[in-house]
Amino acid sequence: MPITYSTYRAYDQENGAYVSPPMPDIVDAVPLAGLRLTLNSNIITVTSTEGLFPGMALFLPHVPQGAYIHAIPSLTQIVAYGFSLNATTGEFTVSAAAANATLDVTTGDLGGHARGFNEFGIPTPQSNGGTYSHEHFNTGAGWSGIGDFYNGSTGTAIVAVAGQAGIVVVPDQLTVSPVGTTGAQSTVAVAATTMKPQVADSIAKVPPRTLTRWVHEYVLVSRTGAVSRVRKSPNVQLVRTGASA
Repeated sequence: MPITYSTYRAYDQENGAYVSPPMPDIVDAVPLAGLRLTLNSNIITVTSTEGLFPGMALFLPHVPQGAYIHAIPSLTQIVAYGFSLNATTGEFTVSAAAANATLDVTTGDLGGHARGFNEFGIPTPQSNGGTYSHEHFNTGAGWSGIGDFYNGSTGTAIVAVAGQAGIVVVPDQLTVSPVGTTGAQSTVAVAATTMKPQVADSIAKVPPRTLTRWVHEYVLVSRTGAVSRVRKSPNVQLVRTGASA
């Protein structure tokens, strides 16, 4: 089956107008046959890599969604990359591991396709010139525990209170002493890891840090391998306007 090509334009849905010139010759679906995968590997073997270019989106069984072609080292092999999100920090990671196969496929019976219009895109960190500084830190437990103790030599706590999260601001060191009766003090332990003092950037004379944000862009790959990138926006979508000759 011959490879076909399409033309795309960015369309502003809110204003009802195109906001980019035509982008022609974007590769449509390229069939991939003879698929062979190795579990936890991002190396993909196919019958032929003809018509493929880096940046194209991969649609293959047992390969994570969002995987794309990172490199083509031979006539039958593809190196895939992908991206993953750390839900805690909000940071994206683009890596080989994010495109690792989830199953061994050795028969060569399966297939899929690659597309020049990569709608998932590739997240990249960009800066708008803003900066920030670390002045305070959440250090974990503000204290290890506190309570009332027997006067006896056992020092058994009557009311034990678990460590609480908090911010501890200190110049460069912190000393913690247990409290209680003389007989109880030897049995009150403060874990060394409950306090983690940090020095503020202003005190440590650390320059302002670059403020970055993650940007998602559509990736379009043409018949020559040239790559166009269009930043994603809630109101702007890429639309296919027709076939390219």
